[in-house]
Amino acid sequence: MADEQRQGKYLETLHKLAEVPFDSSKSIRLYIRSAETVFKQACIYHNEGDLEKAFILYLKYSKYTILGSLIA
Repeated sequence: MADEQRQGKYLETLHKLAEVPFDSSKSIRLYIRSAETVFKQACIYHNEGDLEKAFILYLKYSKYTILGSLIA
């Protein structure tokens, strides 16, 4: 049970690090540009071997794309 709790806390932390703020007054273009920037930075971290930072940014990118599809 301790391992499951630890994994749950780790996932919770990952999702907090990958949070995407939403403001309905902002243009969808802003979110698209942010998603592109986050994806490029994730690729850089991935290529440098920093897989933890890359994973967090890929997760953030996926949240941006989901958010973009919801407000489009």
